[in-house]
Amino acid sequence: MTFLQDVSFHTKVILATITGVSAMLADAANEAKGWEDLGLKTALTLALIFVVKLLLDQQKLHKQELKEIWDAHKAEMKAMRAEHKEEAAKREDRMVKAIEVQVISMNEVRDLTRDQTEYFKTVTRNIVYEKIHGKKPDLP
Repeated sequence: MTFLQDVSFHTKVILATITGVSAMLADAANEAKGWEDLGLKTALTLALIFVVKLLLDQQKLHKQELKEIWDAHKAEMKAMRAEHKEEAAKREDRMVKAIEVQVISMNEVRDLTRDQTEYFKTVTRNIVYEKIHGKKPDLP
């Protein structure tokens, strides 16, 4: 809706400008016949200058508003990036801690597996020795 209002205003300004310029050109083509003609030409010229100045001021204000919006957006994005950096650093710290805990756990599993393997090797060796020598196995 705002867009349509903006377009409507610009269309009105453009039509008024075209009308003013065409009237000024038509009036300038004729010779001035008195103070009335000079007054009309002056009024049309002043109206045209006013409309152009109004349009330029509006464009300047619009550019200023866009710059303010863009600056606010950049500041917001900068704050969001800083926030995301903090979150990423926290996630990375948690990930490093989890990896360290996993390494410690895997080392424990490796040690336990090694102990179990040695135990089963010993038990198997004893069983094989007792079977070979005809003795009854002495299982723990």
